Amino acid sequence: MLLSDFLAGKARFAEVVVNRPVDKVFSYRIPARVVEQVRPGVRLRVPFGKTVTAGYCVGVSNVARRKKLRDVISVLDREPLADESMLQLTRWIADYYFCSWGEALDCAIPGGVKRGNLGRLVEFAAPAVSPADVPEIIKNIEKRSAKQAAALRALVEADREVASRRLAQKAGLSSTEPIKALAKKGILKLEKRRITSDPYQQTAVERTRPLKLTEEQQHAMNVITEELDGEKFGVALLHGVTGSGKTEIYLQAIDRVVAGGKQAIVLVPEIALTPQTVLRFRQRFDRVAVLHSMLSDAQRHAQWQDIRGGRAQVVIGPRSAVFAPVRSLGLIVIDEEHEPSFKQQNTPRYHARDVAIVRASMEGAYVILGSATPSLESYHNAVVRKYKLLELTKRVEKLPLPRVELIDMREEGRETKRFPLISRHLRDLVKDALSKKEQVMLFLNRRGFATYIDCPRCGLVMRCRRCDVTLTYHKKRDQLVCHYCNAKYPVPEKCPDCGYEKVRYFGIGTEKIEDVIAREFPDARLLRMDSDTMTTRTGHEQAFKQVASGEVDILLGTQMIAKGLHFPGITLVGVVLGDTALYIPDFRSAERTFQLLAQVSGRTGRGELGGRVVIQTFRKDHFSVRLAAKHDYATFARKELDFRHGLGYPPYSRLARFLVEGERDSGVRKKIAEIGNALKALKSKIRMRIVGPAPAPIAYIEGKARWHVLVMTPTSAGIRRLLADMRDRLKSSSSAKVTVDVDPIDML
Repeated sequence: MLLSDFLAGKARFAEVVVNRPVDKVFSYRIPARVVEQVRPGVRLRVPFGKTVTAGYCVGVSNVARRKKLRDVISVLDREPLADESMLQLTRWIADYYFCSWGEALDCAIPGGVKRGNLGRLVEFAAPAVSPADVPEIIKNIEKRSAKQAAALRALVEADREVASRRLAQKAGLSSTEPIKALAKKGILKLEKRRITSDPYQQTAVERTRPLKLTEEQQHAMNVITEELDGEKFGVALLHGVTGSGKTEIYLQAIDRVVAGGKQAIVLVPEIALTPQTVLRFRQRFDRVAVLHSMLSDAQRHAQWQDIRGGRAQVVIGPRSAVFAPVRSLGLIVIDEEHEPSFKQQNTPRYHARDVAIVRASMEGAYVILGSATPSLESYHNAVVRKYKLLELTKRVEKLPLPRVELIDMREEGRETKRFPLISRHLRDLVKDALSKKEQVMLFLNRRGFATYIDCPRCGLVMRCRRCDVTLTYHKKRDQLVCHYCNAKYPVPEKCPDCGYEKVRYFGIGTEKIEDVIAREFPDARLLRMDSDTMTTRTGHEQAFKQVASGEVDILLGTQMIAKGLHFPGITLVGVVLGDTALYIPDFRSAERTFQLLAQVSGRTGRGELGGRVVIQTFRKDHFSVRLAAKHDYATFARKELDFRHGLGYPPYSRLARFLVEGERDSGVRKKIAEIGNALKALKSKIRMRIVGPAPAPIAYIEGKARWHVLVMTPTSAGIRRLLADMRDRLKSSSSAKVTVDVDPIDML
């Protein structure tokens, strides 16, 4: 309906969606007492079945969807939480990712905003008179009230507004009464405001100026500038080797957008959202908002309100920041765009990169995708000129890419008559680096001490009772742990089946490497970073500070140390086992192997001391390992794309995964067979390829049987049509939960 009619109070019915797996818009009557408060984007308290729930108003109308309607109970928000563009974007998410509109909207609004947690109310004091008059005022007041004079003097010395309680402390006062008295006289003004402490805004930063660009950077910047000046939607893939200065291009592009009165969103993987990353942006821009999981509800709400009020020039955050309520969007940057963490693994299962592109197209903004190892989907789109391809092939300051050596661990085992965890060559290089007071990074993407425990007599393997996976031994906890359901078991003194007293421990994790390194280099200061050690809010920040200040000689960790970190003191990177990802039953296993090795290799050689990389592997001949060692992304992409094309896998098709889980295997099999048969019946109408049904690679998790089927269609339109026709077949039941994942990243 027309906005003028709505504002005139003529709307009689509210169209409401709820956070339930029901993709339907419900109509409610708007009572006269709330008619002026109901508008699209606000939450409404409504009766729903036999309960009462909060729903989102997505429209108002004079036409009822049905005859018998119930009334809206109350309005929960003074202002809409979602504007028209956000309603449009979440509707697209619901259609594309097969969820309800209410689920998509609820995901877009932070929990702290919905709960209305605003933080503490603090009173601030500021001068209400001319600075030139203050000395005379202090002189006059001091005769009658030394305490008031002390308060005013302390405020003048602070040269800024000060919280009243803090001002009283500075003036040596036991209460704020003298400050209130000054306010009554009109000498001070008091204002109460909600405040929250933001861990990224605690310290002042020294501003930096734009850096001089290299020739390649300048070319990329010229193309981006021309696109930004056109104020039209577009996408550029900035493919630059590690250390090539992609961030500087982001900063200069954002500066141009901000100068034009618009705002920018920067998406980074959660694991790379470090103070080091945020600092680069705070050094260039006055108003930077950060959205991340470490914020409290009140902090997140405060940042969200700053963004919506136009008080933030730049918004930085992980995938959920794609929904930041910026008023005038000019640019979205997705750094490390290849990262799997941009895909949400629960409903709605959206991919932030793709949602960002759709949002930009709706709002006429520009998108920059940045990576040293782009996803093959993005790279293919650039090759076929759907995106602009901008390449940075050299590091800044003419620094060379690090030399990478491959160590064949099969050969190492034959020569040493054992299977060492650290090869002789890597051990010698670590020793040499430490003797020169240089830093070393050791990478292994497995945590724990041993990943496989068995009985040598009867062959029993220690497995989780609820999941189809082996248990991992954690030495410091002295427990066996399931890395899927987090179940914990005591360490067996003997085989639980045959009673044999010597069980064996195989496999390696970061905890075991820590043990080996501590014995090999007892004087080295060793820091281990994985999800077992980084358990506090400030753990990552403190660890990175230790590395940057030279307090750490050897940094050992999982993938959290492989992304986006800049430590010039690290001259040696050792990859303890470089082919672990190759054995995952996933068509992207080679791509992930290449990306991980290339990214971790890029952590060294970033200073004057240079750097080198050693990759230990049992698959030295595999093209993903071999080409990562040569820093040859183009050849890898060409070879892998040829392989995908032959099999019809993405990016040459669109993929959907149907996963069925349940406690009874028979119920799961029945449901997946029903889905499989329904898909086969649609083959005459929709061009598709069906793989399965089959047990999922991990057939049981948390005691539930898991079966899946994969469907590939030539276009996304085929997937949408398929899901529309299958909607009734894809409903979960008490015995079988159905999950639909469009463009899945996790195939396990």
